[in-house]
Amino acid sequence: MSAPVITGSVAEAGVVVLYEGATALGTVTAAAAGAWSITAASLSNGVHTLSATVTDAAGNTSSASTALTVTIDTGASTPTALALAAASNSGSTADTLTNVTAPVITGSVTEAGVVVLYEGATALGTVTAAAAGAWSITAASLSDGAHTLSATVTDAAGNTSSVSSALTVTIDTGVNAPSGLALTAGSNSGSTADTLTNVTAPVISGTVAEAGVIVLYEGATALGTVTAAAAGAWSITAASLSNGVHTLSATVTDAAGNTSSASTALTVTIDTGASTPTALALARGRVGRRQVTTAHAKPKRTRMQQASHALDNRHHTAGSQQPNTRGVEQPGSSSGS
Repeated sequence: MSAPVITGSVAEAGVVVLYEGATALGTVTAAAAGAWSITAASLSNGVHTLSATVTDAAGNTSSASTALTVTIDTGASTPTALALAAASNSGSTADTLTNVTAPVITGSVTEAGVVVLYEGATALGTVTAAAAGAWSITAASLSDGAHTLSATVTDAAGNTSSVSSALTVTIDTGVNAPSGLALTAGSNSGSTADTLTNVTAPVISGTVAEAGVIVLYEGATALGTVTAAAAGAWSITAASLSNGVHTLSATVTDAAGNTSSASTALTVTIDTGASTPTALALARGRVGRRQVTTAHAKPKRTRMQQASHALDNRHHTAGSQQPNTRGVEQPGSSSGS
């Protein structure tokens, strides 16, 4: 109030004058001994030293009263520098995205007062700043989504400031698990209809619903990581896997610091070698229409071979039956005498 009412008392009736220095700020006639009050002329912001005199019915003017110091303060400065406290910022401190639903908001004031934090017209919390400087308020629980916050301060003179500049805080308390884990075609050395491969460090792909850091696991062992800059596809080259069956899964940690549950598992089988054939042997018996024999069995002759063999035998028999004519005189021959 810039025109304050000043009160006092006098021991007798008279005219009371209120002064600031030599400047009269107001006057009143006290009809009798007792209390009086004067509404001062408008005073500027700041400190004012006031006093009063009284002139009685005989024309005597008193000395000045003991001084009264009044400070006029008609406004409060707006709170400044609203921020999300580092301890309430679960993700990167470069943003105001967090999974803390009741975050601590900080700021500063230029004088003592009662600070109130608002979302729109709803008060989320209050604190008394004992002096100029920093203050902090733990906000009431906020739902997932963006929240536009502001603050006011009411000083000791009862002045309430204008609303501060807004601070937008986004609450994000969950993230969807990666989906669609698959063995990429380039890492599938056999049929793409299965997940059997001889690639020991296969590339695994999948998708995420929002940006984040994806980690590929076998059980509790991390096999690789990649940062997805946005929602969509990702791929990771796994650490070298031994021969056998491997059950793989993935998680994603978003910008607010939320880590998803594990994805649906993907089973990949690594097979890097084929066994050499053993125990090669020539089988006994028929293969198709041909007769197979061992080295110790006498082969059976064909009909043509049998006929040829019989003819050879006849010729041999006929030749062996020719008479021996050596030294035997042939009929009609004579010996010379």
